[in-house]
Amino acid sequence: MNTATKLMNNLRSYTTYTLKYPVEAPDGNTIKEVALRRMKGADQAAFEEQRFNLEQDGYKITKFFLTRLSNLIPEDIDEIDQADLTELNKLITALVSEGKSND
Repeated sequence: MNTATKLMNNLRSYTTYTLKYPVEAPDGNTIKEVALRRMKGADQAAFEEQRFNLEQDGYKITKFFLTRLSNLIPEDIDEIDQADLTELNKLITALVSEGKSND
């Protein structure tokens, strides 16, 4: 577990996703898992400021949330396999919609 993951573990509850296709980071370490923390109000506010097009900006939205909610930097995210991005997007969607009313 890296320092960022330990810090996230101490500050907020999170979920961890194990990459099907690990990524080599620029520092030479292999990224095998991604820790996602729960979303905060500040994350929602920052998302709304971006004014994403929900139908056209799928990858941009995923990258935005991975950058804010995970232990990854943008360059790491760009190297993640599409299969892993799809699964991470599902986790992000669950974190974003958690606690919202179905009404």
